[in-house]
Amino acid sequence: MKIYTLIVLFFLSFILSSQDRNINKLSAKQQLKTARFLIKKNSHFEAIEIIKILLKSDPKNTGLISLLAQSYLQVRDYERATQLYATLIDKDGKSDAWLPYSKCLKYKGKYLDSFEAYKMYINNARKAPNMKGNVLTKFNQNYEQETKYFAKSLALSQKEPSKATIIHLGNDVNSGYSDISPCLKDSNNLIFATHQSDSVLKFGYGEAQFNQIKLMKSEKNLDDTWGKPKLIKEVNKIGYHAANGTFNADKSKFYYTLCKYDKKDRLICQIYKSKVENGKILAGKKLNGNINLPQFTSTQPSLSYTLINNEPHEVIYFSSNRNGTMGGMDIFYAISDAKDRIISVQNAGININSAADEVTPFYDNVSNKLYFSSNNNSGLGGYDIYVSQGEKNQWKITRNMGLPINSSADDTYFRMEENAEKTFLVSNRPGGNSLTSETCCDDIYNAQIYNQNNLIVNVYNPKKVKINTDSLSITMISKSKEELKFQISETDSLQKQYPLKPNDELLTTLIVNNDTIKFETFTNTKSNIDTNYRFDKSKIDFVLENYPNENVQIIQLYLKEKLPKLDTLPKPALAFNDPKIEIINPKPILVEITTDKNEKIKVPIDSIPNYKNKENIEFSYYFNFGYNEKDFIKKQEHNFDFITDLLKKHPESYVQIEAHSDSVGKDNYNLLLSQSRANKIKAYMISKGVSASHIKAVGYGETKPLMPNSMPDGSDNPEGRAQNRRGVINIVKKHKQ
Repeated sequence: MKIYTLIVLFFLSFILSSQDRNINKLSAKQQLKTARFLIKKNSHFEAIEIIKILLKSDPKNTGLISLLAQSYLQVRDYERATQLYATLIDKDGKSDAWLPYSKCLKYKGKYLDSFEAYKMYINNARKAPNMKGNVLTKFNQNYEQETKYFAKSLALSQKEPSKATIIHLGNDVNSGYSDISPCLKDSNNLIFATHQSDSVLKFGYGEAQFNQIKLMKSEKNLDDTWGKPKLIKEVNKIGYHAANGTFNADKSKFYYTLCKYDKKDRLICQIYKSKVENGKILAGKKLNGNINLPQFTSTQPSLSYTLINNEPHEVIYFSSNRNGTMGGMDIFYAISDAKDRIISVQNAGININSAADEVTPFYDNVSNKLYFSSNNNSGLGGYDIYVSQGEKNQWKITRNMGLPINSSADDTYFRMEENAEKTFLVSNRPGGNSLTSETCCDDIYNAQIYNQNNLIVNVYNPKKVKINTDSLSITMISKSKEELKFQISETDSLQKQYPLKPNDELLTTLIVNNDTIKFETFTNTKSNIDTNYRFDKSKIDFVLENYPNENVQIIQLYLKEKLPKLDTLPKPALAFNDPKIEIINPKPILVEITTDKNEKIKVPIDSIPNYKNKENIEFSYYFNFGYNEKDFIKKQEHNFDFITDLLKKHPESYVQIEAHSDSVGKDNYNLLLSQSRANKIKAYMISKGVSASHIKAVGYGETKPLMPNSMPDGSDNPEGRAQNRRGVINIVKKHKQ
C-alpha cells in the first residue's frame, strides 16, 4: 500500500475544518466533485468532511462509504476504515471491499483474520470472466507469493520480541501532528522536523492547504527530558518543507532536504548541505550534480565514507523515485569528492530495494550496517525497519528487526547515535500524540535495546599471589535486594556472570585488606559506571569495560605483587564486538630511549633528561585508545604536556605522531578515525607552543596491527584489538620520510 503522506516526507496533510466553507451551498453533485478533487490533491481530511455531509442525506450509499473508507485508510485511521469496510463485505466474498478490508486488519495486527479476508478476495476474483490463460496463471503466481508474505508476517508476529523498550520521547518534542527525522547534534541537542501544532488548523476554501514542516532543535533538560523545540532559522525556507537532517562524522557538515510542490502538484525534495562553525548550523546550499533532479525526489540523506585511490570520499545514502528504481522509492547512494562534487549515483541493489518503497536510510559507520524502512508485504504492517550489513551495492541478507522495534503500523527513521547509546525511531503506533485517530500521526521514540543484561566479574591472579581468601571478597546487592557473594581463588582466574533485569542497579563492594573499592553500575543502555574507590596499589589493579550494544558491564581485577605493564595483562576472550575500555588505575609511563652508549633501554618518561644530553632527545611514547574513544586528549593530557615541555626545551627535535585502529568498522572509516586522532594530538601540541613545522601526524587505520584482531577460528580477539588501538609519539632528530 502506498500512503501518500509517507512517500516523501512522512508527514500528514493538515486536518482541515469545513466550518467556514460554503460547501453546504453546493449541490450534492458539486460536493462529490469537490471531494474527488481534494482526494486527487491528497487533501483527504478535507474530503472526509465533505463525504460525511453527503452521507447524512444518503447513509446507505455504498459508493460514498467506500470513498470515505479509502480516505480514512489514507490518513491511517485504521479503526474507522476497518469499520466502514466491514459494512461493505458480504459472506460469499463477492465484494471488492475484501482486499482493503484485509489490509486494514493487518494494520491492526490481526494477521490470521487478514489472511482469511484476503482468501475471500481471491476466491471472488478467480470467478471473473477474464480469469483464464496467462491472466489466471499470473494471478495464481501472485497469490502464491502473497501467501508466503502472509506466512512471514504471521511468523514475525509470533516470534519472541527482542529485549527492547520503546519509550515515547514526550509531549514537548512530539506534537499532535507528525514529528519525524530525529538526529543528535550532540548529547544535549536533538534536531527533528515537525509542524509543532496541537490544534486543528483551519483554512478558507481555496487557500493554501499545507503549512510547512520545519527543522527544530530541542535541548535536554536536567531531568533527562527534552525541552520545547526552537526553530533553526538558517535552514528553514518560506514555502518549503524542511526535514531529514543528518551530520557527517565530525559534525562539520549538516545535510537536510527542502521540499516544495511543482506545477504538476508533485512534492519534489532535494538535498542541501550546510557548514557547521563553532557549533552553529549555517545556511545551506543545494548539492550539485545528478543527486538532485528537478522532476524527481531525493530525500533522507545519511552519510558514510569510502576509499577511492586511497583517498577518502563521502558516500550519501538517500531515498529517491528517480529512473532506475525497482518500485516507487528506492535507496540510492551518491559518491562525492573532496570538493563535495557528486561523481556518481547508483541504486543500492536488489538486496536492499524491492518493488515496494524503501525509505529513511541510516548508515552506521561503526557496524557497517544500513538501517532502512520498507512497506513490502512481508512485514508486520505498513513500513517496517530492516537492517543489512555491507556498503554501497554489496549487501548481506536483509533482516526484519521484528517486535517491538516494528509494529503493525508504520515504523521509520531508525537511527543509532553515540555508539548505540541513543537509538531513535519514528512510528504512528497506538500510544502517541494525535488530534484524530490513535494511529494518524508519527511520533519520535527512544528505543532502549537490551541484547544482554549481565555483569561479569573477572579476577586474575597471574603471579599466583598468596592471599587470604577471607580478605578478598566481592559482595553485590541489586536494586531488587538480591545479594550475590563470592570469594576469590588464590591461584586461578575466576569469572562470574550475573544476569540482571533491564534498568536494575547493582552496588558492588570489593574488600581488599581493609581498603575498599565501591562501584555503582547501572545496567541500562547508557552503561554508566560511577566510581568511588581507594585501594592498595601494590595489591590490586582493575579495569572497567562497557559494552553498550550488548548491555554488559565487566569488572576485571588483577592481583599482583608489582604493577605490570598494560600490554602484559591477560584479557578475556569475550565474544563482544563493541568494547569500550576505560583504564581506571593509571599505568607508569615507560618510554624506550637510546643512551649515549647506543644501548636501548626503557625508563620512566620523567627521567629522560637524566639519560640524554641536552642537545638532542629521542624516544617513543606508546599509549592505547578506547573503542571509539573521544576524550583521549583529556586522559593523556598530563603525559602530552610533559612531552611538549621537553620539545620546547629542545626545539631542534621533531615529532612524528602515529595513530592506529583495530579492524572493527570499515577500512576507510578506521583510516579517517586514526588520522583525526593524530591530527587532534598535533593540534594540541601546537596549542601548547610546539612548532607546526616540526610535527608530522599520520593515521594508519587498521593497516599495521601488532596483534591479530581475531582468533584462528574467526572469533573475536579483544586483547589483540585493544593493543592495535594505539598511538605512538616518536621524538626524533629530524622528520622520518
